[in-house]
Amino acid sequence: MSKRITILLAIMLFCLSGLLLTQGYLAYQEFQRQQRDLSLQLNELFAQAIAAETNARLDRLTDLFLADLDRPELVRIEVRRDTETPRMIFDLFDGNSNELATSVNFKQIDLLADTLSPPLLQAFREQMARQVRGDLADESIVFWTDTLGGALKRHAREMPVDTAALHVSFEHSLDSLGITTAYKILIDSTFETTSSGSRKAVFYTKAHPLFGPSWIGDQQAMAMLKNPAYTIFRRSLFTIAGSASVILLTLLSFFLLFATILRQKKLSEMKDDFIDNVTHELQTPIAALRLALESLQQFSVTERRERFSRYLQVSTAELHRLSELVDSILQHSTGRETASIERESVNVMALLQEAAGRHHLRAEKPVFIQLPAIDTFEVFSSPFHLNTIVDNLLQNAIRYSDARGVHIDIRLRRQDDGFLLEIADDGWGIPPKDRRDIFEKFYRSSNKDRNYTIKGMGIGLYHVKQCVDALGGSIRVFDNRPRGTVMEVKL
Repeated sequence: MSKRITILLAIMLFCLSGLLLTQGYLAYQEFQRQQRDLSLQLNELFAQAIAAETNARLDRLTDLFLADLDRPELVRIEVRRDTETPRMIFDLFDGNSNELATSVNFKQIDLLADTLSPPLLQAFREQMARQVRGDLADESIVFWTDTLGGALKRHAREMPVDTAALHVSFEHSLDSLGITTAYKILIDSTFETTSSGSRKAVFYTKAHPLFGPSWIGDQQAMAMLKNPAYTIFRRSLFTIAGSASVILLTLLSFFLLFATILRQKKLSEMKDDFIDNVTHELQTPIAALRLALESLQQFSVTERRERFSRYLQVSTAELHRLSELVDSILQHSTGRETASIERESVNVMALLQEAAGRHHLRAEKPVFIQLPAIDTFEVFSSPFHLNTIVDNLLQNAIRYSDARGVHIDIRLRRQDDGFLLEIADDGWGIPPKDRRDIFEKFYRSSNKDRNYTIKGMGIGLYHVKQCVDALGGSIRVFDNRPRGTVMEVKL
């Protein structure tokens, strides 16, 4: 049995280890996947924030260009009709040299006029804004005039990166995905690496160029996020929680299974001990009866009347003992408990005195029983149950003690909700590891040497517990000082 349990435990531990490794591997793979997904998302979000800031800067540069169109020292605009097509030609003269720099017409402008009227100028400005913004988006500057192009180039070089707008855009994108990780935006012309990755507890996005290298010195931006593992863990929480639940349920199942196996093993051992003890208990009176009957066959009644009478008394006593053993076994092994409780007024002191007298006569060793100094102690209870409790506790105190004798102290006092009965002895005592199980049916002490010395079936204290429960009470076990056991019964 023990070998099988060892093998089963080894198999269970192997399976459990495999399950833990599998769940751990799956959780790690999920964490890695979430880390890759977060890396892609953060790079995409930061690229979107860079694009938003770039678009805003293009809008500002376009507005500055439109404002420069109104400055005569930079450009002078004249208009004339095209002789070949029904379009207007716009001539741009340089503000410094007053020379014609560029002539342009737009097919989108279908207005015709002899002078640069306000509607025509507005249409021209709109088309120029579209054209210039597209050129800037392609990172190029068209010099419509030398002074106009120089001003636009100067604006592009001197215009700073709007880091506040970059922060707002990036933070808004992070909030939209529920990412609350602290971050910092780094702007520099060179970075050690332009690839994203994690360094310890910090994550770096890819480096993104901010604008044309000929304009603002090849500046790049990179986002540094602190402790991204928290966000990854939160995203993987469902998978991790699921894996943890499976592991916990498996551990609980293995624990319950193994506990059940151990309990069955314990019950099997108790059954074997019970069979051995019952066999011994039954063989003792049977052997005495056999010996008495064989002796009776050797002489007639008239020859040795006294010895004949003595053998008959021995036979009657052993038959009575055998009958009690069989009744006790039938009562407890088949599950039949005591009959219904009939309560009446009981003098506990009288009951204790009678029980002490019986055990004095039965004991084969010196027994000293100290009774309470009380004349009468009346309670309303079941005399049968009380007598069973006292009788079994006294019997155990006498049996599990040295051959030189035992001293038993019985204490009795009232409480608000009943009364307290204590039976203290100076016998062998009960090991702490046995106290939780001694009230179970057929359980005997784990000390095998004591069990070989004192035979029994392990139903005495079980019977006591059943009677105490039937009376609505409780029973506890304590160490007696300096030696022995105290049985405390509250009823």
